[in-house]
Amino acid sequence: MRPRCISIPVGTKFYAAHDQMTNESREQTLMVDSYSEKVSQARAKGPRSKYPSPCTDNQIYGWYDKPLLRMDRNDRRFYQPKKESEHTKVEIIILMSNPRKRK
Repeated sequence: MRPRCISIPVGTKFYAAHDQMTNESREQTLMVDSYSEKVSQARAKGPRSKYPSPCTDNQIYGWYDKPLLRMDRNDRRFYQPKKESEHTKVEIIILMSNPRKRK
């Protein structure tokens, strides 16, 4: 004979009658609602309101939104914009030479 073991299901089934809670008390409903509200507030806060500095390396990239030094656009040591790149130069030549798109 097999020993009498009580089996516990690994996962719940949404259609099983014993897994559905039909008679919730008002206190249970209020507890669930307050918990879900606290979770949504914690998610809405974000990491900046929780921590004084970034915790991970990935948070560093978006944490500091102001530059450390002011950039003077007249100073060529720090500001070197590209007028046009190789990729955009070819695209501009193609667009300029297209006779059907003349304005």
